Amino acid sequence: MKAIQYTKKVSTNILRLIYSTCTNDLVINSKQASVIEDFFLAFCIEFNRLFIADSLLMNVLQKHCIVKAKTYIDHTKSICRDNFLEDRNAFLEFFGSNENYSILNKMRLFEKTNN
Repeated sequence: MKAIQYTKKVSTNILRLIYSTCTNDLVINSKQASVIEDFFLAFCIEFNRLFIADSLLMNVLQKHCIVKAKTYIDHTKSICRDNFLEDRNAFLEFFGSNENYSILNKMRLFEKTNN
């Protein structure tokens, strides 16, 4: 339901942006042959007034971006942790096996004989 409300609000604001840009004094009172530069300037002014000044919409966008960034960071952390655990387990399995040529096994035997 919130998605429908936000979509309705954004679409209403877009229609207001187009209407306010077309009825802006810069566009109406333009003396130039090409009105496109004045149209872009009026568009930027009205965009700033409608969207950037609308703190509710900006708060929603900021929260959405923060949540997306947090989930991405958490996902990356979990992948790194899983890779580290796999690498550590493979390392310990390779060097800690009970065979005679195992480095850790020889180190343990060396420590036992020195005590």
